[in-house]
Amino acid sequence: MKQTLKSSNYIILYVVLAAFIAIIALFIGAGNAFSSQNEQQIKPPEAIFNSSVDVINHKGQKIPFPSLDFMDMSDEIVSSDSFKGQYRLINIWASWCGPCLVEIPSLFDLEEELGAEKLDVVFVSFDFPENADGLRTLMLRHNKKIFDSLYTKGDDVWGALSVQALPMSYLVNPQGNIDYIYVGEVQWNSPEIVAHFKSIISNSQ
Repeated sequence: MKQTLKSSNYIILYVVLAAFIAIIALFIGAGNAFSSQNEQQIKPPEAIFNSSVDVINHKGQKIPFPSLDFMDMSDEIVSSDSFKGQYRLINIWASWCGPCLVEIPSLFDLEEELGAEKLDVVFVSFDFPENADGLRTLMLRHNKKIFDSLYTKGDDVWGALSVQALPMSYLVNPQGNIDYIYVGEVQWNSPEIVAHFKSIISNSQ
Protein backbone atom coordinates (compact mmCIF):
# COMPACT_ATOMS: atom_id res chain seq x y z
CA MET A 1 0.00 0.00 0.00
CA LYS A 2 2.83 2.36 0.97
CA GLN A 3 4.68 1.42 -2.24
CA THR A 4 1.58 2.21 -4.33
CA LEU A 5 1.15 5.60 -2.62
CA LYS A 6 4.80 6.39 -3.16
CA SER A 7 4.52 5.52 -6.86
CA SER A 8 1.44 7.75 -7.16
CA ASN A 9 3.34 10.65 -5.65
CA TYR A 10 6.13 10.19 -8.19
CA ILE A 11 3.62 10.16 -11.04
CA ILE A 12 2.01 13.38 -9.79
CA LEU A 13 5.45 14.98 -9.45
CA TYR A 14 6.38 13.97 -12.99
CA VAL A 15 3.08 15.33 -14.37
CA VAL A 16 3.52 18.66 -12.56
CA LEU A 17 7.14 18.92 -13.74
CA ALA A 18 6.17 18.11 -17.34
CA ALA A 19 3.40 20.72 -17.25
CA PHE A 20 5.83 23.29 -15.85
CA ILE A 21 8.35 22.58 -18.65
CA ALA A 22 5.59 22.80 -21.27
CA ILE A 23 4.47 26.20 -19.96
CA ILE A 24 8.05 27.52 -20.04
CA ALA A 25 8.49 26.25 -23.61
CA LEU A 26 5.22 27.93 -24.61
CA PHE A 27 6.39 31.29 -23.22
CA ILE A 28 9.77 30.98 -24.94
CA GLY A 29 8.10 30.16 -28.26
CA ALA A 30 5.72 33.11 -27.93
CA GLY A 31 8.64 35.39 -27.08
CA ASN A 32 10.58 34.27 -30.13
CA ALA A 33 7.54 34.79 -32.35
CA PHE A 34 7.02 38.29 -30.97
CA SER A 35 10.71 39.10 -31.42
CA SER A 36 10.64 37.84 -35.02
CA GLN A 37 7.51 39.86 -35.79
CA ASN A 38 9.02 42.96 -34.20
CA GLU A 39 12.22 42.55 -36.25
CA GLN A 40 10.14 42.45 -39.44
CA GLN A 41 8.29 45.62 -38.43
CA ILE A 42 11.48 47.57 -37.76
CA LYS A 43 13.40 46.19 -40.74
CA PRO A 44 15.84 48.94 -41.77
CA PRO A 45 15.59 50.40 -45.31
CA GLU A 46 18.95 48.85 -46.16
CA ALA A 47 17.43 45.38 -45.73
CA ILE A 48 14.58 46.07 -48.17
CA PHE A 49 16.78 46.66 -51.21
CA ASN A 50 18.81 43.89 -52.83
CA SER A 51 22.55 43.58 -52.26
CA SER A 52 23.41 45.29 -55.55
CA VAL A 53 21.86 48.55 -54.28
CA ASP A 54 23.81 50.76 -51.90
CA VAL A 55 21.44 52.64 -49.56
CA ILE A 56 22.93 55.67 -47.82
CA ASN A 57 20.83 56.89 -44.89
CA HIS A 58 21.03 60.65 -44.22
CA LYS A 59 17.64 60.91 -42.52
CA GLY A 60 17.65 63.45 -39.71
CA GLN A 61 21.10 64.80 -40.61
CA LYS A 62 19.71 67.86 -42.44
CA ILE A 63 22.02 67.55 -45.44
CA PRO A 64 20.60 69.89 -48.11
CA PHE A 65 20.27 68.88 -51.72
CA PRO A 66 22.77 71.13 -53.59
CA SER A 67 21.47 74.34 -55.13
CA LEU A 68 21.86 73.67 -58.86
CA ASP A 69 20.42 74.83 -62.15
CA PHE A 70 19.05 72.27 -64.58
CA MET A 71 17.39 72.63 -67.97
CA ASP A 72 13.93 71.28 -68.81
CA MET A 73 12.55 69.90 -72.09
CA SER A 74 11.67 73.45 -73.15
CA ASP A 75 15.27 74.58 -72.54
CA GLU A 76 14.16 76.64 -69.56
CA ILE A 77 16.22 76.83 -66.37
CA VAL A 78 14.87 74.89 -63.38
CA SER A 79 16.50 75.49 -60.00
CA SER A 80 16.79 72.63 -57.56
CA ASP A 81 15.62 75.09 -54.91
CA SER A 82 12.14 74.57 -56.40
CA PHE A 83 12.26 70.94 -55.25
CA LYS A 84 11.31 72.00 -51.72
CA GLY A 85 7.72 71.68 -50.49
CA GLN A 86 7.13 67.94 -50.92
CA TYR A 87 8.94 64.65 -51.15
CA ARG A 88 10.82 64.27 -54.43
CA LEU A 89 12.81 61.34 -55.73
CA ILE A 90 15.57 62.76 -57.93
CA ASN A 91 16.68 60.08 -60.37
CA ILE A 92 20.03 60.56 -62.14
CA TRP A 93 20.07 58.60 -65.40
CA ALA A 94 21.59 58.55 -68.88
CA SER A 95 20.39 57.22 -72.23
CA TRP A 96 23.54 55.07 -72.54
CA CYS A 97 23.03 53.50 -69.08
CA GLY A 98 21.30 50.13 -69.45
CA PRO A 99 20.26 49.73 -65.78
CA CYS A 100 18.87 53.28 -65.86
CA LEU A 101 16.56 52.43 -68.75
CA VAL A 102 15.47 49.20 -67.05
CA GLU A 103 14.33 50.91 -63.83
CA ILE A 104 12.60 53.95 -65.36
CA PRO A 105 9.19 52.24 -65.92
CA SER A 106 9.07 51.14 -62.27
CA LEU A 107 9.71 54.76 -61.21
CA PHE A 108 6.61 55.82 -63.12
CA ASP A 109 4.71 53.00 -61.38
CA LEU A 110 5.94 54.15 -57.94
CA GLU A 111 4.84 57.74 -58.59
CA GLU A 112 1.43 56.56 -59.82
CA GLU A 113 0.99 54.27 -56.80
CA LEU A 114 1.75 57.01 -54.26
CA GLY A 115 0.46 60.00 -56.18
CA ALA A 116 2.67 62.77 -57.56
CA GLU A 117 1.38 65.12 -54.88
CA LYS A 118 3.02 62.86 -52.25
CA LEU A 119 6.11 61.69 -54.15
CA ASP A 120 7.21 63.55 -57.27
CA VAL A 121 9.77 61.66 -59.37
CA VAL A 122 12.20 64.05 -61.06
CA PHE A 123 14.44 62.69 -63.80
CA VAL A 124 17.80 64.34 -64.47
CA SER A 125 19.74 63.19 -67.53
CA PHE A 126 23.52 63.05 -67.40
CA ASP A 127 23.86 62.82 -71.18
CA PHE A 128 25.13 66.43 -71.25
CA PRO A 129 23.28 67.35 -74.46
CA GLU A 130 23.52 70.78 -76.05
CA ASN A 131 19.75 71.23 -75.77
CA ALA A 132 16.48 69.40 -75.22
CA ASP A 133 16.31 68.30 -78.86
CA GLY A 134 19.68 66.65 -78.38
CA LEU A 135 18.31 64.73 -75.40
CA ARG A 136 15.24 63.66 -77.38
CA THR A 137 17.51 62.38 -80.15
CA LEU A 138 19.52 60.34 -77.64
CA MET A 139 16.34 58.88 -76.16
CA LEU A 140 15.11 57.79 -79.58
CA ARG A 141 18.52 56.41 -80.48
CA HIS A 142 18.31 54.09 -77.49
CA ASN A 143 14.71 53.13 -78.30
CA LYS A 144 13.42 55.07 -75.30
CA LYS A 145 10.03 56.72 -75.34
CA ILE A 146 10.29 60.49 -74.90
CA PHE A 147 9.41 61.58 -71.35
CA ASP A 148 9.86 64.75 -69.30
CA SER A 149 13.37 64.99 -67.91
CA LEU A 150 15.68 67.68 -66.74
CA TYR A 151 19.24 67.72 -68.03
CA THR A 152 22.53 69.42 -67.38
CA LYS A 153 25.05 70.68 -69.92
CA GLY A 154 28.14 70.42 -67.77
CA ASP A 155 29.74 67.70 -65.72
CA ASP A 156 30.21 70.09 -62.79
CA VAL A 157 26.87 68.80 -61.48
CA TRP A 158 28.42 65.32 -61.29
CA GLY A 159 30.84 66.53 -58.63
CA ALA A 160 28.27 68.66 -56.82
CA LEU A 161 26.03 65.62 -56.36
CA SER A 162 28.94 63.27 -55.58
CA VAL A 163 27.62 60.82 -58.16
CA GLN A 164 29.22 57.40 -57.61
CA ALA A 165 27.52 55.44 -60.37
CA LEU A 166 24.39 55.39 -62.50
CA PRO A 167 21.57 55.07 -61.83
CA MET A 168 21.58 57.05 -58.60
CA SER A 169 18.56 58.50 -56.81
CA TYR A 170 18.09 60.99 -53.99
CA LEU A 171 15.04 61.14 -51.74
CA VAL A 172 14.63 64.82 -50.88
CA ASN A 173 12.21 65.77 -48.12
CA PRO A 174 9.89 68.84 -48.13
CA GLN A 175 12.56 70.87 -46.33
CA GLY A 176 14.98 70.29 -49.19
CA ASN A 177 17.21 67.89 -47.25
CA ILE A 178 18.41 64.49 -48.46
CA ASP A 179 16.88 61.60 -46.50
CA TYR A 180 18.27 58.71 -48.54
CA ILE A 181 20.56 58.06 -51.50
CA TYR A 182 20.07 54.90 -53.54
CA VAL A 183 22.95 53.77 -55.77
CA GLY A 184 22.18 51.10 -58.35
CA GLU A 185 19.23 49.71 -60.29
CA VAL A 186 16.07 49.41 -58.18
CA GLN A 187 12.73 47.70 -58.82
CA TRP A 188 10.86 50.72 -57.49
CA ASN A 189 7.38 49.23 -57.80
CA SER A 190 8.06 46.17 -55.63
CA PRO A 191 5.63 45.91 -52.66
CA GLU A 192 8.34 46.31 -49.99
CA ILE A 193 9.84 49.39 -51.61
CA VAL A 194 6.42 50.99 -52.14
CA ALA A 195 5.72 50.33 -48.44
CA HIS A 196 9.10 51.88 -47.57
CA PHE A 197 8.12 55.18 -49.20
CA LYS A 198 4.58 55.11 -47.83
CA SER A 199 6.00 54.73 -44.32
CA ILE A 200 8.41 57.65 -44.78
CA ILE A 201 5.67 59.93 -46.08
CA SER A 202 3.04 58.95 -43.49
CA ASN A 203 5.49 59.34 -40.59
CA SER A 204 6.31 62.88 -41.70
CA GLN A 205 2.69 64.06 -41.56
